[in-house]
Amino acid sequence: CGNVSEQAVIVDVVDDITPTMICDEWTQVSLNNLGIAEVNALTFDDGSYDNCCIDGFTVSRNAGLSFNETVVFDCADVGDTLDVVLRLKDCFTNFNQCNVKVLVEDKINPVAFPPTTQTSNCQIYYSSILPELEFGNYSILDQFGTIQYYDNCGTEVTETVDWAVNTCGDGIITRTWIVTDDYGNQSPSVSQQIHIESISDWQVDFPQDVA
Repeated sequence: CGNVSEQAVIVDVVDDITPTMICDEWTQVSLNNLGIAEVNALTFDDGSYDNCCIDGFTVSRNAGLSFNETVVFDCADVGDTLDVVLRLKDCFTNFNQCNVKVLVEDKINPVAFPPTTQTSNCQIYYSSILPELEFGNYSILDQFGTIQYYDNCGTEVTETVDWAVNTCGDGIITRTWIVTDDYGNQSPSVSQQIHIESISDWQVDFPQDVA
């Protein structure tokens, strides 16, 4: 009969499918020379995707209490395996998340600079330096300079001293340092030499000629 009727219908197209998460199970993070590592959330992703579109990644290291675009690690985290949460939100506010284990490492060796070569005389050596060295008090040599060093985390300085001065008052004191940080990284050993010189302040008087 050819009868036709029409009715307008409003259709809401909804995306209620959460993103599919594919995360790195393990990630290693190394601190920089300032002792921190700021890691972008995307670093922990290994191919997550969404059926429509992605709004962005965020990450949390406090069990999901707060999320940010980056996460920061520092010296206090070195050697620990930490759990972080990676979250992906799509363009329609659907989100999904997964856990990643992060091992924080400090791979930077300390840097050390010794004082320059110095000189002293045998009188000072025998009167004030040698007795202290024999007693194990190497700080007596700090008058000739001290080591300068830097590391991104905590350090410990080890100093050894060797001396070889002959009976004439000539010789060398050698100071050697190694700087070790809290995580076993070491600087190359550096040394300073202190030259000990004899003092020739004597004179010879010859008798007058006899006619």
